[in-house]
Amino acid sequence: MLQSDLGDPSACPHCGDGSRQDAPDRRRRRWRLGGNGCHGSDSPGRGMDDAALKVALVGMPNTGKSTLYNRLTGGNAQIANWPGLTVELLRGAMPVDRQGRPYELVDLPGIHDLSGSSEDEAVVQRFMRNTPPDLVLVVVNASQIASQLRLLMQIQALGLPVVAALNMSDEAHRFGIEINQEGLSKALGLPLLPVSAKRNQGIHALIDCVHQVGERLGGPQARAEQPLNLEPVVSDEDQEQLVERFVKLPERLRNRRTRIVDRLLLHPLMGVLLFLAIVLAVFQVLYATTTPMQDWLGFGLDWIQGSWLEPGLAWLGSPDRRRPAVLRRRWPHGPSRNPHHGKSPGVGHP
Repeated sequence: MLQSDLGDPSACPHCGDGSRQDAPDRRRRRWRLGGNGCHGSDSPGRGMDDAALKVALVGMPNTGKSTLYNRLTGGNAQIANWPGLTVELLRGAMPVDRQGRPYELVDLPGIHDLSGSSEDEAVVQRFMRNTPPDLVLVVVNASQIASQLRLLMQIQALGLPVVAALNMSDEAHRFGIEINQEGLSKALGLPLLPVSAKRNQGIHALIDCVHQVGERLGGPQARAEQPLNLEPVVSDEDQEQLVERFVKLPERLRNRRTRIVDRLLLHPLMGVLLFLAIVLAVFQVLYATTTPMQDWLGFGLDWIQGSWLEPGLAWLGSPDRRRPAVLRRRWPHGPSRNPHHGKSPGVGHP
């Protein structure tokens, strides 16, 4: 279970100060973070320059990435255009480290695979290719770590410094998922910290870890002439071995057959073919079952007409010439099966 190291949740998420809260925003409990540190300028972009270490925030959708971004930047952000990109990304200033060096956090779109072909994945690929960051902060949903380790391993294979945040660790504990954080961190060779952005837990430790990695870098790194390999090869066996060694799942979640089914259904090619096959099978089943049902329903309506409606009309004294019109108005299916339907009264029968 996570241990909160921040004290008052309404205090500043960077320095813990509860006395310098901005008066206009007192009711919303928001903090202003300028480029020069806590409680600085109201402008989030001021102070972010080339001397700032650029940190890319990467993660799958629905991992709490936006909430963590607000925690790390104090809720302030500005929209920025980046070279080679036609979309606008959020960027904000993180607290400075002990040497006074600024940090710039860039919130990238949520992706499932670094080498995928979706629009969001293409945005991340172009960002990494044109403006590679100095450091990558990967957000992993701890309650779904078995399926999200692959993206973390792909980012690590790029060769950039990586810090991983196990977000929603409190929910993982509630679901009965036990993660050997230290063992997994050593096996991956990167810092791995449990946090809960929603409950404001572990944020200080995460910021300190980012600062430690940034201090070891010594400043913004020179961009390598050789571009990053954005199609890293990650073995599924290595991912499964890490899960087996360092993640303990409850019995209800330890179903390998569902993982195999998910892998087939979510495959870019096999998934589409299976979808079309399932749709065709459902259509054939509906066609094969509804046609006999229509015939049975017609026979039933004919039986009701011959056994109940026509004798009832005769018992009520309805004239023979009026019965087809009455049945056609009150019982639309009956006259269509009447052998005298369509013939003029008085021609061939009374």
